[in-house]
Amino acid sequence: MQEKQRFLACERNWVYFTLIWVAGFWGAYTYLLRGNVFCNAQTGNVVLMGMALGSGHWLEGLYYVIPISAYLLGAFVSELAPNPVKHHLSMR
Repeated sequence: MQEKQRFLACERNWVYFTLIWVAGFWGAYTYLLRGNVFCNAQTGNVVLMGMALGSGHWLEGLYYVIPISAYLLGAFVSELAPNPVKHHLSMR
């Protein structure tokens, strides 16, 4: 008999599809209704900033620095903030 494969909860298909749906929803929502910026796709913000700067629209291009900076700041703060889970539990 074959042994049944065991997966972590975060590796299940329903988690994957839920994350895809949520990311797509928030990306569309923030782009269409919150000032033409992406909340979770910084590549899109960089491309839009490059297009604006390349077209000579300097203020419009600098507008994209705000969400990009907020994303980077959040990433740095989340890594620097103490997290007891990192120190007490072994993770894959």
